[in-house]
Amino acid sequence: MLQRNSMRKILLLSALINIVAGVMAQPGTIVDEIIAVVGNEVILRSDLETLELEATSGKGGATEEQRCRNLETLLYQKLLLHQSKMDSLEVADADVQNQVTKRIEYYIQMFGSVEEFEKYYGKSQSQMKDEFFELIKEQMLVQKMQDEISKNLKVT
Repeated sequence: MLQRNSMRKILLLSALINIVAGVMAQPGTIVDEIIAVVGNEVILRSDLETLELEATSGKGGATEEQRCRNLETLLYQKLLLHQSKMDSLEVADADVQNQVTKRIEYYIQMFGSVEEFEKYYGKSQSQMKDEFFELIKEQMLVQKMQDEISKNLKVT
């Protein structure tokens, strides 16, 4: 537990240093930027902004505390993703593709039609499947790593 808290503090400190250094080093208009790096995994400002929009149901306006929690969530996910790669964990492409298909079908149902879905995202269904594939694969690796960590835990 102590190691976990120490690791978390180190990661947050590293992220804050990266954020400050990134902001100070970039004059002019910034389209997107790296705000943190965990191992080989990069967190972009747009990743944080997307998470904030999802958390506020598209309304934006996250508080500083929410932004900090969102950044911590992203750092933790990237830490688990990095560790899953270090441990050589894998997920089958067929399983990933199955999840991608389910997610696309859910969104199409939400929008009412394939046309509305494609209009909203400005991309074809197959383009969105390609974009979702790596994202969902990463999510599945993170989940698998969480399962690995907690499989031997015993609650007393």
